[in-house]
Amino acid sequence: MRLSMTYNAGAPKARVAGVSTVLAHGSVSPALRSSAPWVKYRQLLYTAALVFTLVIPGAHAANDKARAGPQPAFTLPVEPLGFHPQSAAVLVSRLSTNSLDFIDEDHLLLTFRSMGLLKRDASTRPGEQDQSIHAVVLELPSGKIIRTADWRMHDHGRYLWPMQDGRFLIRQRDTLFMTDASLELRPYLDAPSRLQGVQPSPDGKLLVIQLDKERHSASEHQRLTQQALDADASLPREDVSILIVNAATGAVLGRTDAARPIDLPLMGDGYLETLPSKLDHWLLSYVGLSGEKKVFGDVLSTCAPTEVAATPSISLLITCHAKTDDHLVQGIDAQGKLLWESWWGSAQIWPAFAHSRDGSRLAISHLRATHGVDALDPIGDEDIKGETLQVLDSTSGIVLLNINVTPAVSSSENFALSPDGKKFAVLTAKAIDIYDVPSPVLPAPEPERKK
Repeated sequence: MRLSMTYNAGAPKARVAGVSTVLAHGSVSPALRSSAPWVKYRQLLYTAALVFTLVIPGAHAANDKARAGPQPAFTLPVEPLGFHPQSAAVLVSRLSTNSLDFIDEDHLLLTFRSMGLLKRDASTRPGEQDQSIHAVVLELPSGKIIRTADWRMHDHGRYLWPMQDGRFLIRQRDTLFMTDASLELRPYLDAPSRLQGVQPSPDGKLLVIQLDKERHSASEHQRLTQQALDADASLPREDVSILIVNAATGAVLGRTDAARPIDLPLMGDGYLETLPSKLDHWLLSYVGLSGEKKVFGDVLSTCAPTEVAATPSISLLITCHAKTDDHLVQGIDAQGKLLWESWWGSAQIWPAFAHSRDGSRLAISHLRATHGVDALDPIGDEDIKGETLQVLDSTSGIVLLNINVTPAVSSSENFALSPDGKKFAVLTAKAIDIYDVPSPVLPAPEPERKK
């Protein structure tokens, strides 16, 4: 399962009305100060971002021109498949042109944009930017091609999300399909209005679906739409309806409205929420979909904290602090208990996450840039220096793999963990590298003191 996030320090928070988990108290670090009598985690998705990286000793000491860290167990060349890396301009624009996922322990799904001219299609609508996506099922470790398919997409937004048990959601325009190793597209959801966002929960049981909610009259909408098409500009902005859906049954479990798409960190049968308290303090809570709330504690941060549902049972809480541009990152469990923490630097951008199906391993990717993202100093083609990927033991935060890739080929969708977390696949410009993920080396327990 992969989660690609765009962080927005002021991202809107939403309450969802509409099933709940009772959570126990936990203990967390001094960054979370509880008001209770005990001591005390946004894209597709489609928003501009505040960005971070995990600072690990030695992580950036390697020569960019050489492979840092471990060697892959084996590689699968991708040029014979027809893959060509995207340009730096496409990379910086954060367009979706490739993906890499495990179907099961022994098969990969690779998708990428086909090169060459597209055939004319009478169904193409004004303003659309079609691309042909080639999908390939590969056997491991042989690299044998098991099956292929070609899908026509009508924009460059994200088109694939991994679910559970080797299934994937595929988006064409505002219609979602489900597929698997067969690569057959089976209708799943035909949205009644424009899809603004799709976000599976880490366990694949819930979906956040974000749809346009018309804020104009029919005549005004038609006028603004035609005006945008004539000017080759963005379509008129609408409000957003946010639905939480049972992925298996399609039942709507909760809904709310917002002025723009939001990130909703789903965890179990609810989501994490931080609301402003006083000054640089925020209240962190777990909200069940039935509306029940469990307060975890008080969070100290100079920016609106970002919550990331990183695995089915582990979330990340990302906060800002005075006197540094870096960010404190804390791994917390479903009870609000601190598991590990680290500092992320500001010049590493556009993080994305993947986890093993059992939740034991967490992978983090970010691009290495010459500077952080700033409205007054935007990231240009020449600013991207490569990609760094790390695999962590999700419970302890111990780094198991640290890999540098140069040049970067994607900002989020070029890596995957096997369901059991024992293999890590990375798409580079020339090959898919498959790494064996080692077990964490835990510190030895302290000897018992003699009484």
